[in-house]
Amino acid sequence: DDGPLVFKVEVEVAPEVTLPDFEKLKVEKVAKPVTDADIDAELDSQAMRHGEPQTITDGKVEEKDYVQVDCHILAGEKADDDAEVLEHHHDVYALVHGEDYEYKGHVAGILIPDLGKKLTGKKIGDEVAISQTGPESHENEKIREQPITIKLNLKQIQRIKAVDHDALPALIGFETLDELKDRIRQSLEERHQREQQVAM
Repeated sequence: DDGPLVFKVEVEVAPEVTLPDFEKLKVEKVAKPVTDADIDAELDSQAMRHGEPQTITDGKVEEKDYVQVDCHILAGEKADDDAEVLEHHHDVYALVHGEDYEYKGHVAGILIPDLGKKLTGKKIGDEVAISQTGPESHENEKIREQPITIKLNLKQIQRIKAVDHDALPALIGFETLDELKDRIRQSLEERHQREQQVAM
């Protein structure tokens, strides 16, 4: 109202782009045929998915087992039993992953990088102690990014008994195993096609 006004404005503008010669561009299309081994692997996966859990009372933990553990989270690295108990979780379950998942696993919401290696070969009654740093997003500030020791007492082992391939069609809604295999082949071909398009 009482004098001149000076101001600056920044405006985004489209950059000048030199387009390539599209006639010379090449996109590689990699063929990925569906093999019988792919179909068998999918059948194995379905057989496990529809399997029944069995309690293992006199055996050792194997990959893909579910284990029930009593979990104590203690303060400090390589903590003894007299260390401060930060959390105690009764009867929590963990899935024992193998190499295909890099042996990673979760217990009580905490990722343990080599959980599969720590649990494989153990039996009921064994205790496993794992020292690591607590996750940075943990709700408990005494655990968050702090040195902790996770002690797991193995209470139960459950193993999924896969159903026979011949029993799968009836469970999934097909008349014969050949029909199921044809549907699996079709699904895998469609999946491979989508992956191929994404890669291109």
